[in-house]
Amino acid sequence: MPIFKKQSLQSPTVTVVSDAGVSLDPTEEYEQLRVKGVGIHTSEGENFNNTIFGRDSAVSARELLQQHPDLAHDVILTLARLQGVRYRRLSDEEPGRIHHEDRDFSAWHATLGKKIPLLAASILWGGTLKHMTTYQSIDSTPLFVILVAEYVAIDPSILEKKVMRHDRKMVTIRQSMIEAAGWVSRHVTDEGLVVIPKHNVFGLTHQTWKDSPNAYIHRDGSMLRVLKPIAYLEVQCLSVDALRHAAAVIGDEDQEAASIWKLQADAVVKATIDRFWMQDVQFFASAIDRTKQGIERVCHVIQSDPGWMLTTSFFDGLAESDRRRYITGIVRQMMSPQFITDVGIRTRSLQYAKLLEIIDYHGVYTSWPIDTYMFSKGLRRQGLPGLAHQLETRVLNAVTLADDSYEFFYVLEDGSAVISPLAARVKKQGARALPTHMYPDEVIAWSVALVMRLEYGRARDQYRAVVEPKTWQADLEAEVLPTITDISQIKTHDELQEQYKAQPLVFLDNKRGNRLLRNIVVGVYLDR
Repeated sequence: MPIFKKQSLQSPTVTVVSDAGVSLDPTEEYEQLRVKGVGIHTSEGENFNNTIFGRDSAVSARELLQQHPDLAHDVILTLARLQGVRYRRLSDEEPGRIHHEDRDFSAWHATLGKKIPLLAASILWGGTLKHMTTYQSIDSTPLFVILVAEYVAIDPSILEKKVMRHDRKMVTIRQSMIEAAGWVSRHVTDEGLVVIPKHNVFGLTHQTWKDSPNAYIHRDGSMLRVLKPIAYLEVQCLSVDALRHAAAVIGDEDQEAASIWKLQADAVVKATIDRFWMQDVQFFASAIDRTKQGIERVCHVIQSDPGWMLTTSFFDGLAESDRRRYITGIVRQMMSPQFITDVGIRTRSLQYAKLLEIIDYHGVYTSWPIDTYMFSKGLRRQGLPGLAHQLETRVLNAVTLADDSYEFFYVLEDGSAVISPLAARVKKQGARALPTHMYPDEVIAWSVALVMRLEYGRARDQYRAVVEPKTWQADLEAEVLPTITDISQIKTHDELQEQYKAQPLVFLDNKRGNRLLRNIVVGVYLDR
């Protein structure tokens, strides 16, 4: 497998620490995104600059809690202030629900061509031509609960702080967290799964971090039926963590609610294993939708979603034999050549490379730093630090080469990566055209946060296994590590320049990709 390849012919401009050495320093990017008293903007790129996303803010704040607790403090207050207080169909607002996107159109710097579609969407989503706040994410709410609980561990006084929400009423963070946990609890079905219906048919196709129309597909290439409620794997796991965290925080004052939440968390674990575990491939499905006749349909396509399971408490209460079986299945799949690339893991297994004509940005040909990081973080939590180290090194090297904390990287079949998406926008003779429909946004908050966390942890030798590995974990690492390319972190300019010698000649053909995407979207919404 070729190591890193860059489309740009220019040398990178990373921070120089000596004549021979290079180092990552994302502090400047962090300061660009940080808004005192508010939290953190989602990016500095053309898509999300000067916006506050609930999911991205919570994830970034959690990863920087040790280094920058002030960020978590501001994010908690901002998300509580924007928390849902009523039912609104267009925006998907519900009492207790944490917002998805808060965007001031006067502050957003973008071309008119970029602004017009989103201005139209704002009207469809209950906003105006000046501002919109939407609630089209499921995971923002459990992530908020988890963030508050983790912050309480260092500063319990946060629970008594008050914010004014948009209904002009003052609430404490304690009450805000209880309402958020209550929102999760209300959506646990009798079957034990967390399922949230969409109220606006024109809303985001999927209300998870993989929110593109074809982020979840069936093995025949068909899209999920998004106009009916869908159960998503990562939502189940985050909800388990949120319910358990909330029960721990408020248990002394409301034992009845805490007891219900703990029982619900256990029920979600059982239902998720019963319904999502694919015995034939020893892996978890990413989602479950329903046919027109209402028959449950499991999404059997192998995707990266189970990597996020490992970061949660999902497996903690299981028998050791069960825990071993599920974790081993996830690791063997996701550390295989079907997933591993030079910059991290693919979002979907390579075996589906020919399933779609389009190069979707949550699919086979993309690797997201945050996705790889969450998997590596989970590996450490489950006692597999050697495997985690290899993934973390790939992410750090990719950011060093790109000199930017990109949203994602396009990756080819051989695992090589398009490190410079800006250069790949220009068509060159002989270039392979990829029918993409999104360019990676620049200086993404959670990409900046994960690099800061990794560098902070490595500098202080803090990144070891979270638990003491048992024999089966040591055996699993001994089995898997020799099957992947051993990559060291880039430290010198000579090493950096070596990665530029072989460059994939690629053209990101967004024009063709967006034509294909329009056909997909029409098909999704006609399939009622």
